[in-house]
Amino acid sequence: MRYSWCSVLLIMSLVILSTALVFAQSGKITGSVKDASSGEAIIGANVVIEGTTLGGAADVNGVYYILNVPPGSYNVIASAVGYARSTVRNVRVGSDQIVQLDFSLRTEAIGLQEVVVEAQQRVIDQSQTSAKSRVTSEEFRSLPLREIYDLIQTSPSVYKGFVRGGKQFETKTLIDGIDVTDQFYASAADNGPGANTPYLTYNAIIRHSSAQKSALMDLTAGSVEEASVLTGGVGADYSSATAGIVSYSLREGRGVLSGGAKFRLSSGGLKHHGPGVYNDAAKYLAEKSTLAASTDANNRAKADRYTWTEGKYSYGEKPTMEGEISFGGSVAENMGLYFTAGLNESYGRLPNEFDRRINSTLKFNYSPVPEIRFNVLGILEDQGRLFGWKNSSFSEDFRFFLEGVPRQDGMNIVGQLKMTHVLSPQTFYEVQASIVSKEERLGYVDGNNDGVIGLNEDGDFLTFADTSQSNRYMANASNSQFTKFFSPSPRNESGSETVITNAGGLRWKISRPGLFYSDDISTKMTFKGDITSQVTVNHQLRAGFQAVFHNYDRELRAAYIGGQFPTYKNYVEELWDVQPKEYSLYAQDKMEYAGLIINVGARLDALDLAAADFTNYFGPFEDVKDAAGGSVRVPVRGEDLDMRFFFSPRLGVSHPISDRAAMYFSFSRQTQSQPFSRLFTNYGDFGNPSLPVVVHTGQDPIKSTNYDLGLQWSFAEGYGMDVNAYYRDIENYGATSFVVTPRTPWRLYIITTTFGYADSRGVELTLRKNLSPVLGDFLSVGGRFSYAYSYIKQAVGAGGNPSSFSTVGGDSAKYGGGLPFSDIKLFNTIEQNVQGGSSSLTGGYDRPHRITYTLMMRFPYEIMVSSVGRFESGFYYRRTLGDPRARELAEGPWNKQVDLRVEKMFDLGSARITVFLDMLNAFDTKNILAFDASNVGQQNWERNGNPTGGDGVTTATRPVTQDGSLIYDIPREVYFGLSVNF
Repeated sequence: MRYSWCSVLLIMSLVILSTALVFAQSGKITGSVKDASSGEAIIGANVVIEGTTLGGAADVNGVYYILNVPPGSYNVIASAVGYARSTVRNVRVGSDQIVQLDFSLRTEAIGLQEVVVEAQQRVIDQSQTSAKSRVTSEEFRSLPLREIYDLIQTSPSVYKGFVRGGKQFETKTLIDGIDVTDQFYASAADNGPGANTPYLTYNAIIRHSSAQKSALMDLTAGSVEEASVLTGGVGADYSSATAGIVSYSLREGRGVLSGGAKFRLSSGGLKHHGPGVYNDAAKYLAEKSTLAASTDANNRAKADRYTWTEGKYSYGEKPTMEGEISFGGSVAENMGLYFTAGLNESYGRLPNEFDRRINSTLKFNYSPVPEIRFNVLGILEDQGRLFGWKNSSFSEDFRFFLEGVPRQDGMNIVGQLKMTHVLSPQTFYEVQASIVSKEERLGYVDGNNDGVIGLNEDGDFLTFADTSQSNRYMANASNSQFTKFFSPSPRNESGSETVITNAGGLRWKISRPGLFYSDDISTKMTFKGDITSQVTVNHQLRAGFQAVFHNYDRELRAAYIGGQFPTYKNYVEELWDVQPKEYSLYAQDKMEYAGLIINVGARLDALDLAAADFTNYFGPFEDVKDAAGGSVRVPVRGEDLDMRFFFSPRLGVSHPISDRAAMYFSFSRQTQSQPFSRLFTNYGDFGNPSLPVVVHTGQDPIKSTNYDLGLQWSFAEGYGMDVNAYYRDIENYGATSFVVTPRTPWRLYIITTTFGYADSRGVELTLRKNLSPVLGDFLSVGGRFSYAYSYIKQAVGAGGNPSSFSTVGGDSAKYGGGLPFSDIKLFNTIEQNVQGGSSSLTGGYDRPHRITYTLMMRFPYEIMVSSVGRFESGFYYRRTLGDPRARELAEGPWNKQVDLRVEKMFDLGSARITVFLDMLNAFDTKNILAFDASNVGQQNWERNGNPTGGDGVTTATRPVTQDGSLIYDIPREVYFGLSVNF
């Protein structure tokens, strides 16, 4: 499925006009209404939430409840005939939270005014039945953050997107209940054993930005009402996620119309710790001079292709800019909206980096009658696909020829529609539909059509969809036709590479990358319905269904790796469209007995990949001719795989100890598909002819068994503590590969599949304090402090495991054309901590000690100082110096970062103006995230602690790893900002 302008406009229309809101995880307010004098129940008393149609009536025992309350702060009003009205202001309701709110009404008398009190903000949630971290909109607006996801990282369960030992793609992201997780997650295939897509490495494809988190898009801080990190036994209405769930609840339009604007600008271009990219330029220039002075004409011609000069590429010069506007409120008694728009533009830390994103959110609610409510949500994030710019990145291998790095654009769309129908004060049902769509394109632009790709040319991508275009831009043989921009073999062409090598042992490119273009489109449509009923005071039942229809459409063309193949088509081409489907049924009962809460449920999931594996792994493809007469390898696949079913029980218990303390316990069994990139890469083509790497489509899903035991305690007024211990057993955690030699004349190939298990355990402690005075009117303080101790042990192959199979060896006959994937569970393994080193994207997240804090301090004259801090012990790595048989791992240095904000507020009429200064990594700590894992680099790291590769004299250094992730975390950054609210 390709996007046309008509389809783009249609989807945008759906977003803005008619789609949105899948199930938002709402809360509940309950309590009693009694006579203040006698203590008797006031039967029929009304309790309503101001500015909404939500409310309830007291029963014969004076008990009321209000269901389906969206997260936020409300004024709650209780009234009855003959009694003065009572209002409790700023009652905070969180997702899945039960708020206890009791009223004592006074008999109405002449001159008695309405009673108005401020809600007491609790620091613990006694209705919590599993581990959960909650962040409010006030924290998002007040703390120094690069993006809202940074505040999620302060949860004790999270380290840089890894939740309790799970991979990034094991955590699902929900926005108002809609799953916006990148289920394809291309980086999972990029970094598989042997690399499923080796041409990405050799064509400078960098995904470090999108790989750092599994969500398809970012949100503006002004659009978020609350965010939660759920890591225990969540309710059965949540989709299965083997690591955890990050859930965002967006702000709704209610009350008086209001708005705001915020702008932030860095003090200059962003920098990086470690060696400069061009510290090794003298070697490059010396090699160029040697070639230019050669008597060999070919060498002199090659010297002309050394085009880099000092200052050719922009490097840390332009500031990063962020802007945001918001507007919302009630536009009528039964209608409200909230709109936000944001711009983020960065020129990065490394040469040639540029990233611009425009994000807009519209949330609309309408109640034609009090019993029916429609919610509409639309989110659009443009990364250049809609408004026509291209983002660019840096590649270490192409540092001297950044014209050879593909550029990127894309667009993400979310659209949803939900109807809530209240049948009675005790029962309501919801039906909803949503669409989540992502497109990402990578490639090259020749805006002036001169046959040469220049820096930052405007225009559309070259698609190489016909051989005439590829023949115009790509040479027909290696080391020939150097006037053409692309090489037919980007890693075996001496005429376009240096002789000297970089820190990773590869030669720098001086010209001629490999041809590359990709256009990946993923679309997910979800239909969901459920009914909720408070059947008695003690039982709230919910049951529902969900159906998800995926469509993954890939168009990819890339140069061969490993040499030319004259009998084959002159580039690899992937053209496929797969349509997996997911179906779910769920039911749960939330039971409440005198403070005891039991949340028990079950979920039945079905996965239909609508795809097939190879019919015969020893004859997995056939050669067919394309229109130009070139051979194309076409996989030979059988019938579609059978639908698979997974049962997921969920249990959560909260047991009160006193009115200030409660224990909780949770259990869940979760099953989640592997990232679709690990199932479908090269699905329609057999990949590179030399050492192709393909995937086992029917590989087993990830499974986790999760236990939590915790205690909450409000040990003093405004102070709270939450301590929990957890255990997670994870199946099919890693990946492995088989080497297969099929029948002649075909050569060997590599196939990847799931492997091994992991054991993740830990203890987490969080201390909280509400923002309240500690030195009278001079100082108010609030914040959180968290400590986590954990470890992640994973299975590692111990040797002696069969992984090579061939027709000649009789394996085809032995296994009937199949492969012994089931034998992988019997492999010899040892347990070992998850290691880091070569990348901060794929490892280094097993940090045994993690400390985080958030701090807000309010002073007189509307001055506030806030801070966020993170402290983590180092990553594990294996030593290569000494006894290579040793299993004990070494540990890197601690990481320490403190961020600060100072702000001053001014009132100007009805507007409030805030000026602020943010200082990220205020103490300019050099935090090591990874090290160069080449032979020389590893030795330098172990001997002298230098993570950047060589010594900078005889061997090269670099500030990034092969996948583009920085070796050091950010240096000190200063931002100036201004916000206006009215």
